[in-house]
Amino acid sequence: MILLQVLIELKTVREQWQPPFRKETTTETIVIEEGEYFLQIPGKEDFVFRFIELRNDSVIIEFNSLFTPKNADRSGSRQVLLCFGEEKAFTAQWASNGVTYVVKPVKTVSVEKPQSSEIIEAEENLQAKTAEEKVLEQFK
Repeated sequence: MILLQVLIELKTVREQWQPPFRKETTTETIVIEEGEYFLQIPGKEDFVFRFIELRNDSVIIEFNSLFTPKNADRSGSRQVLLCFGEEKAFTAQWASNGVTYVVKPVKTVSVEKPQSSEIIEAEENLQAKTAEEKVLEQFK
């Protein structure tokens, strides 16, 4: 079974709001599938993002209400549509220091998902029944 996933580049920018005003940037790539949560909020059980849906040339990402998309309308929706190659920055509004996450869907990835032995056995039984039915049809 082929499963489509999305490769996402995730940049984290942390800024101190007090001297010495350090700024730290890290970038990682992750592969996720529809419905999957990613980037857990430090010290909490909540996640920042959830991958909702894959479309032809874009993805729909849902974000936690503790974060606000930069340069976006304030429609109240917590979902954004991002085209592949497009970046979107999300900022924590009430953090003790500045935290911004930049999400960029890069491409789709096809992954062969191993099937459980029960599914394989059921498919083999179905194929055997189909072959048996074809033989029986010859004698009708």
